[in-house]
Amino acid sequence: MQDLIYPSSSTSNTLHLHEEPVLGELMHGVFRNLRRGWTESLAPFDLTPHQWRTLSMVSRHDDGCPRLRDVADSLRITPRSATDVVDQLEAKGLISRSPDPTDRRAILLALTAEGNELINKVGSVRRDQSEEFFQVLSADEREQLSSILRKLSAS
Repeated sequence: MQDLIYPSSSTSNTLHLHEEPVLGELMHGVFRNLRRGWTESLAPFDLTPHQWRTLSMVSRHDDGCPRLRDVADSLRITPRSATDVVDQLEAKGLISRSPDPTDRRAILLALTAEGNELINKVGSVRRDQSEEFFQVLSADEREQLSSILRKLSAS
């Protein structure tokens, strides 16, 4: 396992130009390429990655309407930054806010009909893009990769 983390020809943890990249660098490079494509796919919909992630999070929230704090936690950003993202989405007519009946200080978020429609459109484009990105892998390789990534995500 150590050979996958650091090149075996190296006596230190320093990566030299003639050596193979370490596993983490390979994963980062693949993710960077995938993320770049995803970001480009959002442009025609006039969405930023944070806006998309917010819409997606609100659409998938298990306990009904999420609070603004839930968005901040999910995106790993400050509540003030989450407020900015939600303000932008509300201005576009994609999210609505309502007072939380159980906590007058809290605001609940919900997708509007336009927001739901956009989630479906963008989701379809992103699924197609992911399919295209991973088409270089066989079905068995995709299944193996999925299994490995699930295991790593759970650790």
